Amino acid sequence: MELYLNVTEWGDGVFGIEAAARKHYGKSAAALTAHEAATLAAVIPNPRRYKTDGSSRYVGNQSERIYQIMVRRGIVIPEYDDVISEKDENSSQTDGQEKQQKSVQEERNTSSALPDTVNKANP
Repeated sequence: MELYLNVTEWGDGVFGIEAAARKHYGKSAAALTAHEAATLAAVIPNPRRYKTDGSSRYVGNQSERIYQIMVRRGIVIPEYDDVISEKDENSSQTDGQEKQQKSVQEERNTSSALPDTVNKANP
């Protein structure tokens, strides 16, 4: 199965599940939610025709069907999947806040370093 997923074309010259996850969802395959993975699985029959953006009723129906099969087989526990989805959303918000705080801190460090440098250069 792993070999198949890594050589399958996912449309627009994208080959492999990792590249498809990054293209369609902006994250690694390991970070996909069960619903996202089911949606990618639903486009396998014709990835050039079917899109993951929700515009295809076929993809929506198939992805829900695949998701329900994963639940019935115990591959996915819906409550856990919901927790993971919430964590991903919060993580994205936190990542953005951390990047902003880091940028502000770097700016402070750069501004405070400039006067010292100027003073040392001109004694």
